[in-house]
Amino acid sequence: NNSEEWKEKLLLCQRQVLGSSGVQGGDMKTVIRSISFAKQRFDSCATPQRQYCCLQVAIGMLLAHVASDDRQSNVQRCRARRRLQEMSQNVLTAGISASYSEECIRFIRKFDMQDHDPALTWGQKHDFAQRMKYLFLDGHIWHEASEGNTCLQIALKTATEAEPIYYDDGQVVRLWCKPSHREMTRMSDSVHAVVDAMNARLDAELPLSNLAVKFTVFDLSRWYS
Repeated sequence: NNSEEWKEKLLLCQRQVLGSSGVQGGDMKTVIRSISFAKQRFDSCATPQRQYCCLQVAIGMLLAHVASDDRQSNVQRCRARRRLQEMSQNVLTAGISASYSEECIRFIRKFDMQDHDPALTWGQKHDFAQRMKYLFLDGHIWHEASEGNTCLQIALKTATEAEPIYYDDGQVVRLWCKPSHREMTRMSDSVHAVVDAMNARLDAELPLSNLAVKFTVFDLSRWYS
């Protein structure tokens, strides 16, 4: 019942970030207004994830304001304080998750059309599997820039360049906290497990025996190359 109120507060925090820094995450120079969840949107998962990566500073400011506001209930203040303190632990998770979602949505959209060419199915599947291996299994997601900044790069840059956020009369939190080697290893193992499972599912859904895949013989661009 207070979603519009929170939306207006977040918009105000975005304006404050733009007023002091000139840009938000991802070199964004405008305020994001479409931040409400919409179940009917095809990319209702991927888009908010990228927005979170871009709005980390504004979100942190909003949480700090709530945590410091005596007019708020103790439950709300404690919840805001806890979420604010957890933000630094979730930078890499948010960035990798958003990057993974964007790649998957980009692949699915190739088939989200009225008249998809079956001759392209195998090539599109192969290219997607190779790109996911390149980015997430080989580790190039950390410095991939061929198509602009990835969500992971945006999340990292935004968090590392953010100024300290003060709350509760002197308490301070930084949005970036360098993870330990053990945490990085655990995250890398998790990403590998997810991508391996996705590739296995992709092979199960589109095996070489699938008729749609066999139409690849009519892909003239592959014959030419």
